[in-house]
Amino acid sequence: MPLLAVTDLTARHGTGDAVFPPLSFTIESGQHTLILGASGSGKTTLLNLIAGLMLPAQGEVHFRDQPITKLGEADRDRLRGMHVGFVLQRLHLIGSLSVLDNLILARRLAGLPVARAESQALLAQLGLG
Repeated sequence: MPLLAVTDLTARHGTGDAVFPPLSFTIESGQHTLILGASGSGKTTLLNLIAGLMLPAQGEVHFRDQPITKLGEADRDRLRGMHVGFVLQRLHLIGSLSVLDNLILARRLAGLPVARAESQALLAQLGLG
């Protein structure tokens, strides 16, 4: 069972043409994958579809055999909170919180235990302690 399976996936903005031609691919657990394309080619849209932030115009996304595109919004939010993380080009942290507090907040919103010591250790490993 692949970690992620994308089948015949595409999106439309408004009533316009498809953002990209239908895509199908799988990603196995531990596999590294690069999404490369020119500005405006649909990379962020693809990530939003995979994470369930957007619903596709056609096709399906399965995470560990669970059909993300068939889940309701609350279930997609829960799945994303537990299993999806983005490292974006722009910083999307809450400015009034420390990096540690941003990590703790993300865990709380995902329904996970706070794990302050583990978060501090991770930040120290990354040189952000």
